[in-house]
Amino acid sequence: MINTFLVEGNLKSISELKETEKGIKYARITLKVPRNFRNSEGVYDEDFIEIELWRGIAEICYDNSQEGDLLSVQGRIQSSQLTTNEGKPFIAYKFVAEKVSFLDSK
Repeated sequence: MINTFLVEGNLKSISELKETEKGIKYARITLKVPRNFRNSEGVYDEDFIEIELWRGIAEICYDNSQEGDLLSVQGRIQSSQLTTNEGKPFIAYKFVAEKVSFLDSK
C-alpha cells in the first residue's frame, strides 16, 4: 500500500517548537502553494497547506527556515475518525512530514 504526498511551496508560517510530555519535539508549518491553473480572472489561486513536523525534522525546520523559503515536503496523510458536538461522525486528515528539503532561501 502507498500513502505518500509531495508538496512544494513557500513557507507562510512555522509554529513555536513544542514538546510532548514524553519530550518529543513538534511544530507545524504552513506552505503557500499556487495552483497550476488560472481562475476566471486570470489569477493563480493559492492553497495554504498545514503540515505537522516531528522530532529532528521539526527542530531543523524551526532553526533553519524563515517565511518565504521554498520547501519540498514528502510525507504521509493520516486520518482520524472524530465526532462533532452534535454527534455527527467525520474524518479529519493531517499531513505529516517524513522528509523536508530546502530548495531556496531568501
